[in-house]
Amino acid sequence: MFDHDDAPCGHHTDCDHDAESSPTVAAPLVSRRRLLTGAAMGLGALGFTRAVSAQTNVLSALSEPGQALEPAVRVPPTTSTTTTTVPPPTTTIPLADGEILFPVVAAEGDSVYVLDNFGDCRSGCSRLHEAVDIMADEGLALQAVANGVLTHKYVDSGLTYGAGHGWTLHDAENDVYYKYFHMASHEDGLEVGDEVEIGQIIGYVGETGTSGAGNPSDNFHCHFEYRPARDTNSYDGIAVDPFHLLQRLPHIDFQGE
Repeated sequence: MFDHDDAPCGHHTDCDHDAESSPTVAAPLVSRRRLLTGAAMGLGALGFTRAVSAQTNVLSALSEPGQALEPAVRVPPTTSTTTTTVPPPTTTIPLADGEILFPVVAAEGDSVYVLDNFGDCRSGCSRLHEAVDIMADEGLALQAVANGVLTHKYVDSGLTYGAGHGWTLHDAENDVYYKYFHMASHEDGLEVGDEVEIGQIIGYVGETGTSGAGNPSDNFHCHFEYRPARDTNSYDGIAVDPFHLLQRLPHIDFQGE
């Protein structure tokens, strides 16, 4: 007799309860493969998630303001210094030996005319004219004709005679005195005792101290004296005619030439 539990499943035997209650050999193998596959997929997903998270953190950090590892130090720009040497002023034409620099600074087109009037009678011939008059446009500059010291400053008193505005210039090296009268004004900043160089501007052509002052007579000129000689009665020398000693410039007219 067969025990019911030992009988093989057959047409008249219901074996469904054996399939449910009895494990099979293949089932554990499938489950193990699935478990390994799932674990591998899970690890891959975890790695991917961490990689994405790391990339996101990097992008976030790049989008924020950076911070220097050390304080910034400003580097000054590189500069270069160029020294330019400016040559001293020179006359248009070099002076010949014994020649006097022309006292009026005039360019071509300016009106300048030198009178040969040294020694002319003045005040009914009670005195003689001790200079040459250089007729010139109002306001033309007057320059020092030598290196020296300004020893006297003449200031216009408003009269129609006298020196008006002017200077006495002493060339100590050669012991020569020069006088400039009838200026419109002195150069700003100059005072008695100041040293000036040849070619330096000391004043401007005018008509102060003349009969033309305040009148439409157009008497603008520079009364220019040259005093190289000395005697016991004159502290600033004896006047000598400078007409033939004045520098000749092509655009300056001299009386009789």
